Amino acid sequence: MNDKYYIFTGSKQQEAPPSPSTSPTLNEVGGKALSLIRTSALQFPVPPGFVLTVSFFQPWLEQIKQSKAWFLSRVASADPEGSVTREDCDAIKEQCKKIL
Repeated sequence: MNDKYYIFTGSKQQEAPPSPSTSPTLNEVGGKALSLIRTSALQFPVPPGFVLTVSFFQPWLEQIKQSKAWFLSRVASADPEGSVTREDCDAIKEQCKKIL
């Protein structure tokens, strides 16, 4: 277990299940993921899968927030007369593709 992701094997026996004392907060993983983590920590079987925490995305989000597309979308959303358009969103999506 680490602070960026949790893996569920789908069996009761996991290599390093998170324990309730090290469970993340609701803000870090969301409600469904927190329930899976707690259930797994109690050694109940959970479906196989994984959870990515908010901190996993932080470096990526910081890079997007420094882009011109993000700045322009924030300016548009702050203007009472303006609004964020599909083109604004498409520009941010293109910026995201460049990071990958």
